[in-house]
Amino acid sequence: MRGGCWDASAFAEEVQEVLRNWRKGLLTDREALEAVLEAAYANNFGDGLEDGGEDE
Repeated sequence: MRGGCWDASAFAEEVQEVLRNWRKGLLTDREALEAVLEAAYANNFGDGLEDGGEDE
């Protein structure tokens, strides 16, 4: 199952680490958000995050 309980646990652990590093000043806001997005996709929670446009 995509986005199931195992994926949710892995996602939560990855986001927790990102937040720790962000709070320590090791990541900028943008780097932290990008890391959270990468974790979402890696753990099958990326569907629906695309809005069809990018501002880069």
